[in-house]
Amino acid sequence: MDQAEYFHSWCRQDEMMLNLLEKCPTQQIQRLPLPIRRLEKKQEIQKMLEARREDYHKAMEGVAREWEKLQEKEAEIRVGLEKYKKSIVKNDKKQERAFRDAAKARSMCIQYDLQLKALQEQCEELDKKRAKTKAQVQKYEKCHRYLEKVVKASEKFQSIPELMSQFHALVSYLPQEEQEEQKSQESRSQRIHCMEEKSDSIVQFSNEIHRLYIRLEKAKKKRREWELRWNQMLKTATRKNLLLGTIKAAVRDIFQTVISQGLGSNSVGEDDIVEQLEIIRKDIEDLTDIWEKLSLNEELMEPIRAPLLPTDKTLGHPPSQ
Repeated sequence: MDQAEYFHSWCRQDEMMLNLLEKCPTQQIQRLPLPIRRLEKKQEIQKMLEARREDYHKAMEGVAREWEKLQEKEAEIRVGLEKYKKSIVKNDKKQERAFRDAAKARSMCIQYDLQLKALQEQCEELDKKRAKTKAQVQKYEKCHRYLEKVVKASEKFQSIPELMSQFHALVSYLPQEEQEEQKSQESRSQRIHCMEEKSDSIVQFSNEIHRLYIRLEKAKKKRREWELRWNQMLKTATRKNLLLGTIKAAVRDIFQTVISQGLGSNSVGEDDIVEQLEIIRKDIEDLTDIWEKLSLNEELMEPIRAPLLPTDKTLGHPPSQ
């Protein structure tokens, strides 16, 4: 038999004993043994515990209700706190707006004060101008009466404004007349100045023409001189060309004579005068050396016939063709 079964059996015995005690009177209960009395006390304690448990449950239910109420109040407080925060933010914004409005109002007051001072100064200036105009009106009142008399006396004008408009038209026309007169004087002075400049330029051009004419005469004179020089140069060149042709013909004759005697080479061209003269010079030097040698040995050797050289008479004639 385990403990659970023992406990259940003991509980059943206790219940049976309690039922018997309820059926027995109180005098008999006092005579009951100690275990029964203990069981009775235990039952009383259980009843007290159950009563306290019920009180505890009731108290917990009340606490739960109070807790719900507290949560509702907390939610209400939170909502109120949010509203309070929003109201604080709104109040801050309103305060800032009020500060800005106050600053604007102060600046507007300052501007209005400045405008008021400016208007006061303008009023003072207008008062001064009014006093001046009043003095001028009093001053020119005689003129007004005089103009009225003039209008009455004249048949052309019907009122003072008409007379004044005519007067202003004439006054405005006078500067135009002065300007036109000034323009005409300026144009006249410009024309005179232009004529003077033209006359000066004409004199300068005439002087320049005279100077150029003198230069032209000098150039013509120089041209004639250079023409004379050119003619002289042509004559001199012609004469020198003739002399050069004569010299060339003489050189050619001498060269032909030297070639005919076999003293030079025939490979030189007919127009190469320089080579021909060089060959003639060499031949003359050779003949001179030979002649000197022969003159030294004249007594020992037979007379040698020297080659015939061209005479002065044949120098100026060209060779026979």
